[in-house]
Amino acid sequence: MTLDQYREQFHRNLGIMLQAPERDLHRSPLAAQNLEEALTLLYEKRSCTFASREELEELFLQAAGLALKGSAHEAALMRSTEESSPKGFRVSDIPGMWSWFLKTLYWMLSTSCFEPEEIAAYGEYILHTGHFFSAGNTELSLLLAGFVFMRFDLPFAEYKSREEYERIAERTEAPEAENLHTFLANVEFENFTAYYLNLCPSRQNGNVSQYFSSYYEKDNEGQYVCRLAGSLVKETGGTFRRTVDQFYEKNGAVPLTFDCGGLWTVSVEGTDVFSKLKAEGKSFELSKLNIDCMVLFKFVGLQDHFAKGCAIPQIDLSECPIIGGGKNGTIYKVSDEVVAKTFGKKSPYDDIIRERQSQKSAFIAGIPAPISFGFADYNGAIATLMEILESQSLLNIFASGENLEEWILRYARFIKDLHAIQDTRLRQFRPNYFVNEVLQKTDRIDPYLPEAYRGKARSILMAVDEPECLIHGDIQPGNILMSRGEMMFIDFDTFSIGKSVYDLGALFRTFLSDMSVIEIGEEPYLHLPYERYSQILDIFIGEYYKGVPEQTVRKKLAEIKVIAYVLMLAKNVKIGESAEKIQIQISKLLENIDECERE
Repeated sequence: MTLDQYREQFHRNLGIMLQAPERDLHRSPLAAQNLEEALTLLYEKRSCTFASREELEELFLQAAGLALKGSAHEAALMRSTEESSPKGFRVSDIPGMWSWFLKTLYWMLSTSCFEPEEIAAYGEYILHTGHFFSAGNTELSLLLAGFVFMRFDLPFAEYKSREEYERIAERTEAPEAENLHTFLANVEFENFTAYYLNLCPSRQNGNVSQYFSSYYEKDNEGQYVCRLAGSLVKETGGTFRRTVDQFYEKNGAVPLTFDCGGLWTVSVEGTDVFSKLKAEGKSFELSKLNIDCMVLFKFVGLQDHFAKGCAIPQIDLSECPIIGGGKNGTIYKVSDEVVAKTFGKKSPYDDIIRERQSQKSAFIAGIPAPISFGFADYNGAIATLMEILESQSLLNIFASGENLEEWILRYARFIKDLHAIQDTRLRQFRPNYFVNEVLQKTDRIDPYLPEAYRGKARSILMAVDEPECLIHGDIQPGNILMSRGEMMFIDFDTFSIGKSVYDLGALFRTFLSDMSVIEIGEEPYLHLPYERYSQILDIFIGEYYKGVPEQTVRKKLAEIKVIAYVLMLAKNVKIGESAEKIQIQISKLLENIDECERE
C-alpha cells in the first residue's frame, strides 16, 4: 500500500477518535502537519531492522517528537502529573513500565509467533490506556499501530465510533507495575483484542495466514528489490514462485534483493522458493530478516545469501555457569540480566519454534516467564537469549539448603498457582500434549507387565478425577529461576493442557530416578544430596495438598507414582537398562496400581 493510502486511513480513524471538544491536538494546521510528518517517518522506516529495543525506542520517540512539535509539551514528552490520567500508569511507574513495554514490543516484532494485528492491538491498548505521554496519547497510539500495519503492508483497523472504542478499551483500575506478568492476563485486554481484530480488514477475509504480497521495484541505486510482506508458507509459496519466475523472464538473471522486513511468518516449505533459486545459481540476497527468519534460513542452508548486516550474533558460553535445564536443553547465566538456553539437538528448529510459541502463550496467560529477545550462535548451535534480571536457579537454592523449608513451600504454591489456571487462558495452549506423551509410554511398557496388569495404568490415568488445567510437563527445580524475588519458568516446550497429577508425576519421576541412581553409586541428574529429595517431596506434597482429606491425598500420591514409574520404565526399556533395574521399577509400579484400585 502507498503512503497516500495510509494517510487517508489514518486521518479517517483520527477524525473518529478526536470528536470530543477537549481533544484539540489535531485541530490546528500545525498539529495536522506534525502528524503527517510523523506518519511519513514511520512509513519510510517501516521495514527497518531493529538491532535492539533502544533503536525501536529512538524511532518512536522521534515520531512522538514530530507529532508534538511546537506544542507546550514538546520539551517534556513523558507525563509528569497524575491529574490527567487517573486510570493510567502512575508517574513514578512510567520509566519501568515504558522499558517493559518497549522490550515486549521489540520481542513481538522480532518473532514469528505474534500476528501483526495482535501486535497493533497490544501497542495501541498500552499507549491508549497507560498515558505515558504528556499529551497526544490517542494520536501516538494510532501512529504506533499504524507503523505495525505499514510494516506488514496491511490496511489499518477501521474504527466505528469513539464511544464504542473507549467503552471497550477502558480500564476499570490503574495498572500495577509490580505485577507486570499479569498485565495482559485480564478479561479487559482479552475483550479489547477480540474487538480490535474484528476492526481489521485483514481479518475479515478468512485465514490471516493466507495473506502474502510481493512487489518489485528499483532502489535509488538502480538495483532490483522485491519487498515481501505477510505469511510465506506452503499455501502462498506457489504464488510467490510464479511472480519470481515472471520477474526473471522479464529482466533476465539480474541480481535481486528480497526485502524481508514485512514477513511475519515463514515456514520451511515457504523457503523452497529461495532454495530453488540457489540451486539454479541465481544471484540474490535476503535483507532485513528478523531473528526468527534468520534462524530458519540458516537451518535450511541459505545463510550465504544473507545481506550485509544480517547475521545471527555469535556467543561463547564456555565460561558461563550452568544454572538450570532439563531434558531438552541447558540454561547458562550470561550476565546479571541475560540467560541463554541451548537445545539438545544440533538443528532444533521445531523445538525452537514450539518453545517460542509457548512463551507467547505464557505471556498472554500471565504466567511468570522471561521475554525471549533473540538468538545467538554457539559453536554452530542455536541458543535462545532471555532477559532475567538478577537470576538464580531454584535448584541451586535447594542445593545450598539455606531456608530450605520456606523455599519448598513457595515452590509448591508457585506450581499450585499454575495448576489453578482453568479459564479461557487455556485456549492458548496445546490440549493434552504431555498427557498423550505419558499415555503413549504406558502402552510401550505394557508388554513388560504381568498380563493381569496390562492396560490398568492407562485406565487409572484416564480416570483421574480432576479438572483440566495448565501443566508444564517438567516442573523440576532446574526449570525455575528466581528473578528479583519472583519465580518464573524457563522451559516451555512441554506446556499444555492436562491434569495436575501429570505434572507432579513428572516431578516424582525425576526425584525417584535420582534417588535410585544414588543408591547404586551413580551420579544423580539434579546433583542433590540423597536425603534432600525426600525432604523436598514431603514438604512440597504437604503444602500442595494442604487441607485435602488424607484418603484423597493417598489416592493422588498413588496416581502420581504410577505416572512416575511409567515414565521411568519407558526410558529404561528404550535405552536397554538391566533386567534387574527394570524389574524393581515394575514392582513399584504394580504396588501403586494396587494402591489406586484400593482407594
